[in-house]
Amino acid sequence: MEAEILSLADYAKDEGGKLTIVGVFSSINSHQFPCAHSFYLVGRFRFEPDEKWFDTITVRAYSEKDKENLFPEFVGSVNNLQGEKNKGAALNFVLCFNPLKFESEGLYYFEVSTNTGFVSRIPLKVNFVEG
Repeated sequence: MEAEILSLADYAKDEGGKLTIVGVFSSINSHQFPCAHSFYLVGRFRFEPDEKWFDTITVRAYSEKDKENLFPEFVGSVNNLQGEKNKGAALNFVLCFNPLKFESEGLYYFEVSTNTGFVSRIPLKVNFVEG
């Protein structure tokens, strides 16, 4: 399995397996802290034809500085779509954070893992800017 897409975006939607992603970013700016920002975490996993699908997916976000989680880990179940008709299939997911609070500037990571040992993460840089 590989993560074909793992991004933060201003908007995302999965409609019947078709992903719409608008406003991909890797940093946000704020004039004060704490700050809150609404956004989406969007991903697409591609499976090899003979690969075993995972049963659960876990999403967490944490600060590089103290490794403190920004929210309780999100754990979701995945229907096992393994079978002849789904060989080489992809699985999309979209999570909305509306809003997520950041206590300070710094580097944060959004990590997605599965019960099969797969892990992928992306960084988000939260910057202080003079107002």
